[in-house]
Formats: sequence, structure tokens, C-alpha cells
Amino acid sequence: MALNSDPFFPASIKSTGVKIQPADTTTLKTLWTAGANLNYVSPFNVTGTDVGTYQVATYMTTDVRVIFHIPEAAGLFGKTDLTVQANNVLDRNPPFLVNTNGYTAAHANPIGRLVSVSLSKQW
Repeated sequence: MALNSDPFFPASIKSTGVKIQPADTTTLKTLWTAGANLNYVSPFNVTGTDVGTYQVATYMTTDVRVIFHIPEAAGLFGKTDLTVQANNVLDRNPPFLVNTNGYTAAHANPIGRLVSVSLSKQW
């Protein structure tokens, strides 16, 4: 596999996901959607002024989310989605890169696992 020498354009960035949503959304038991993403960055070469050329390791993270859909019949809270999402579930650290930050922001996030809850309402 030929590796790219530009740290901002690695050889391969891939994200694949799966979405699960019941076919019948008329009962409370089926008012949800779930999904997961697997994000992969292949190894790539970086040329530094002090260290020469070196290979940055692969990086893979997993994101998951569950959305609860509140039906329109629920009154004021109807047509509302409650989402719980976790990015980088396995809390993977980005691969080390010799630069100011120690990683490349174009391909990795140094925050680690991030869990969020959101509420969105349709009018």
C-alpha cells in the first residue's frame, strides 16, 4: 500500500455505520432509532524537518446513538426527539504526531470519549 506523505490527507479515512429503526412507529415500544459508526484512518507517512519521515499509526473509533421519538399525540412535547450519543466509546487516544499539538486535528480528536444528550422539537 502506498502511503501519502501529506499529514492532512492520509491514505484512507473511512466511516461506516448501521441504523436500526423499527418499521412500526405507532406504539411506544417502537418509537426509537439506534445507530453506530465505525471510523477508521489508515496509517500514513509524515515528513518532519527534525525527525525525517515516519509512519503515523492507524486510528479507529466507534460512535453510538439512541434517539427516542415522542409522537405528535403527546401534546406539548409531541414531535420531539431525545438523543443520547457517545463518540469514541472505547476512549481511544489519537496516534502521536510530531507537531505542535501531538496529533492531527483533521483526523483525530484529543478529547476522547464524549457523551451528549440533546432534545430537539419540530414545530
